Amino acid sequence: MRSGVAGNAVTPTALLARLARDSDSAVRREVARNKSVPAAILRALQDDADPAVKSSAMMAAQAPRTRP
Repeated sequence: MRSGVAGNAVTPTALLARLARDSDSAVRREVARNKSVPAAILRALQDDADPAVKSSAMMAAQAPRTRP
């Protein structure tokens, strides 16, 4: 369920920030893939210990965002 919320484009920024620190790497990866995640959260996820989360955040940082 948290993964679905993390990937939802209308999830509030405050909740995305919290989910970006989730213990489940799949949730953090969905936050990174969310097209509306702010750049500051993406930057933090680029330092994630999980390589898949880190990679997703780096790729997403290159894509257009709907939130600054």
